[in-house]
Amino acid sequence: MPTEHRIILLKAPGGFGKTTLLAECCRSLARRGVPTAWLSLDDDDDPATLAAYLELAFEAAGFRVGRGTAPDRPPDHPLRRLGVLLRVVESQGAPCVLALDELERLRDPESVALINFLVLRGPATLHLAFACRELPAGLNIASPVLEGRAEILTAEELRFDRAEIARYFDLRLSRRELAALAADSRGWPIALGIHRNQGQRGMRGESLVVREVIENWVESRLLEGVGSDEREFLLDLALFERVDASLLDEVFERADAASRVEGMSWLFGLLEPCKGRGAKVWCLHPLVADLCAKLLRRDDPDRYRALHRRIALALARREETVAAMRHAAEADDQALVGRILVEAGGARLWLRDGLVGLRAADRFVLEETVSSMPRVALARCIVLAMAGRLEDGRRLFAAVTRSHPDAARLSEGLSELRIDYCLVRGVIAIFGCVPLSSDMSVGVASDFARLADMAGADSLVRAGFEFGASVIHLMKAELAPSLDYCSRAQQRVRGRSRYLSMLVDLQMGQTAMAQGRVQDAAEWYRRGRQVARESFPDDPHHAVFCQVLIRELNLERNRIVEGEPAPGVPPELCESGTPLVSYAAAATVEAELALQTGGVDAALAAIDEMWEYARRTELPALARFLCASYASALADGGRFDEAGRTWRSGALPETAEGCLDLGGQSWREMEALSLARVRMLIAEGALGDARKLLHGLLETTSARGLRRTLMRGLSLAVVLEDRAGRRDAAHDHLASFVRQFAETDYAWSLVREREVAAPALQDFLDTNPQPRDREAAQTLLAAASRRGTEVIPRLTSREEEVLARLEHRRDKEIAAELGISADGVRYHIRKLFVKLDARDRAAAVRRARALGLLAPASL
Repeated sequence: MPTEHRIILLKAPGGFGKTTLLAECCRSLARRGVPTAWLSLDDDDDPATLAAYLELAFEAAGFRVGRGTAPDRPPDHPLRRLGVLLRVVESQGAPCVLALDELERLRDPESVALINFLVLRGPATLHLAFACRELPAGLNIASPVLEGRAEILTAEELRFDRAEIARYFDLRLSRRELAALAADSRGWPIALGIHRNQGQRGMRGESLVVREVIENWVESRLLEGVGSDEREFLLDLALFERVDASLLDEVFERADAASRVEGMSWLFGLLEPCKGRGAKVWCLHPLVADLCAKLLRRDDPDRYRALHRRIALALARREETVAAMRHAAEADDQALVGRILVEAGGARLWLRDGLVGLRAADRFVLEETVSSMPRVALARCIVLAMAGRLEDGRRLFAAVTRSHPDAARLSEGLSELRIDYCLVRGVIAIFGCVPLSSDMSVGVASDFARLADMAGADSLVRAGFEFGASVIHLMKAELAPSLDYCSRAQQRVRGRSRYLSMLVDLQMGQTAMAQGRVQDAAEWYRRGRQVARESFPDDPHHAVFCQVLIRELNLERNRIVEGEPAPGVPPELCESGTPLVSYAAAATVEAELALQTGGVDAALAAIDEMWEYARRTELPALARFLCASYASALADGGRFDEAGRTWRSGALPETAEGCLDLGGQSWREMEALSLARVRMLIAEGALGDARKLLHGLLETTSARGLRRTLMRGLSLAVVLEDRAGRRDAAHDHLASFVRQFAETDYAWSLVREREVAAPALQDFLDTNPQPRDREAAQTLLAAASRRGTEVIPRLTSREEEVLARLEHRRDKEIAAELGISADGVRYHIRKLFVKLDARDRAAAVRRARALGLLAPASL
């Protein structure tokens, strides 16, 4: 309240409710009987006029000023009249308030001197309340401020925070509505007031109405009295996403941007320093920026386009590609849009910024630019392929091939177009699940190997092709070169691209999973998932892909995470493009879980959902994989006639050589076809053929280091020999599995055959004296003797962070690193003890490692 201080100063830009707040305070004082004089100032207030209206204001407040206040009577000197007025006020002996609104309108130095007289000579009973956008030149309130007799409220105090916005809207906003309104208005009272008024009246097109009213207000009030140079500068600032002094200097070819911005004190509160951006970077309120940009486009369209073009070029030089392209598009310069994308790398932008970044850039590209610039067209091919529009991506790629046939001729030199062409062809082949035997896949493998070793190329580009070569080698079960390419890519990509680094981590994890290096795989997947969550929250596909890989690893270890969703293919995989591994891992896990919970029909339904998608979108390798999985599920249910028909309808190989071929199909296809064929042969009673195929599978997987597939083959070998009545052979295969399990806890493939596995394991324990084998066999027998899989507790992200530090950090150290209290750390540790069934930190760490929730100590 003004009576609590000698001076109250409300200083903020227009629209912050200064007049409203001041008027409400004055009305409240008047109701309590405190005399309150109000005067709204004007540009034309010279000293005589100001003195006269001050007398009128006090007279209206109840003071007996005298006949000298009449405007038509020749006045005394203004200062003398003001002295008389102050003596009248002082004679009352009671507190009173003078409220002066729009103080910034005072331009006459002598009028300002009169206000200084009130500040310095006014009686103690007179309280002054000022509202202004900026202090008029010469006004002296420094002494009361330094003496603690003045209170200053700025835009920060007048801005509404979220809680105040919620209360202002009577707590009727949903959480989403509140967040959107807070972001749009940034607590600017005038914007909130218009929003609420329109909402209460139930007007249609509320957002449009709000913007139109605010636009009118900006023109008529905010820019009122602003000089032409300042007005022009503000309209220019509105085109910048952030008001960066160095960027402004570069665009305007001047060196005074910072001082010009700092001189616009009347705008402070709507033009504020950006947090975390440095001292010379400001943010203009988005509503003001939008409306001022609209004014510039209306008043001077040529300047609007030219300025956008200059900003685009400056941002492109700073490698802010998407922002630069947005400005070029606003300038209606599609040639510049395409040029910026091409100079930023074109399709290779995907390697640096991921699909989100490339897709954001692609939004500014029109069809005319795609048609005229082949490198822009290739960038769009990636966007289409990875957005699940593979057919559109294939068609556009074919069009580029027809119009630029030299793009595929690497032998004629590595032009920028040819490098992009090879990258995009690889994406279409891998995301299109093209068979490894196809000409496209063979060409991609050759191109990737060559481009990964090209000297003098950008390290990020080489890392991209090294990653691609690693993918091809892993698909062909050539694990050593796959890991070599991955390691090289990892070295090159460090600090250059979190996106490509994440893909490399996941590739390392997949290789470790195939080799049976469980803890390594779990750690690579964990790292990849963390990057996906932190750096790419707008692209859920990657987080889902990580979750699919983690679920596959957990199932292989006969574990599921507490609270896992019911079986079903993640919809994100069918709504965006993804390599074969994503589909194959998801289909395998969901079919196995469905088989466990709902039987054969449920497993068939889980597979059929994705199989239909593969047929519709023409994903041949995936269709083969799912056809084999479908036949395998039928054989599991004893429906071998249907399994045979399914197999033949998919034109799947019927010979051992065809199933085991790793030249024309990936190791996942080979695994699915071989195991499915074995199940079918066992169901049909063709045990000799099944034995021959299994023998080849065990030899191939041992030679290639595919421990996951080897252990799956050994599990079926136990079933086969048990069916054949060859107990010694079954015992030998079981012994091999147990020894493998002692190093790699892939239990699921044997546990799923529990009807054969449980008695075989008991017999093995009765006859095998080796302590290590006995421990592994006992673990397997316990798992095979119970229904279902071991449940892994689900941890929150905060619990995961605490767990990762639990072994080597004290509570206070963990608290400091995570930015929480020590009590908060202890709370999370207690929750971890409960979830992990542990009594102390060491036990919790051991249990977490056993469950794969924590990396091994040596990693």
